[in-house]
Amino acid sequence: MFRSIKSGRTHRRFGAAHVLALVALFVALGGGAYAASKVKTKNIASKAVTSSKIAKEAVKTNRLNDEAVTTEKIGEGSVTGSKLEHPTYWAVAGPNALIRTNGATAVQRIAAGNYRVEFPFDVSQCSYQVTGLDVNENRIGHADRDVTNPNRVFVSLRNTANTRADGEYNLAVLC
Repeated sequence: MFRSIKSGRTHRRFGAAHVLALVALFVALGGGAYAASKVKTKNIASKAVTSSKIAKEAVKTNRLNDEAVTTEKIGEGSVTGSKLEHPTYWAVAGPNALIRTNGATAVQRIAAGNYRVEFPFDVSQCSYQVTGLDVNENRIGHADRDVTNPNRVFVSLRNTANTRADGEYNLAVLC
């Protein structure tokens, strides 16, 4: 330190130690970002990055490059309805059987045009949409939750004369 004769103020001079300390501080603060920007896929060991090691909300759409996620890069069974933010389940069913499904486990005919579709999980808070499988049959479908069992959905099919009618249908369950 030295004191100015004219102003009487005390002034400090920065020495080499101060400059080196500041440089070290800037490198420490920016080094992680620099390193992260230089890491390439080829530098990461196989299976080193797993979903359990990635922080929630760390990977967002706006952070992905074009073509970063493609059908070929997604493992079989990796994306299922239950893993989506708003899962969607569906069933294509006939009067007594499931034809194709993504989630439903059984269908039971209760009466003409009335069915009970079973899921292995609670679908009571979801919304439902029913359409007839054959458009030429003009069936009108309706679905509602089963108040006695949160895993079941009631499906009702009616024809254009508004009478119950059996047939094949699509049931979409949107959670």
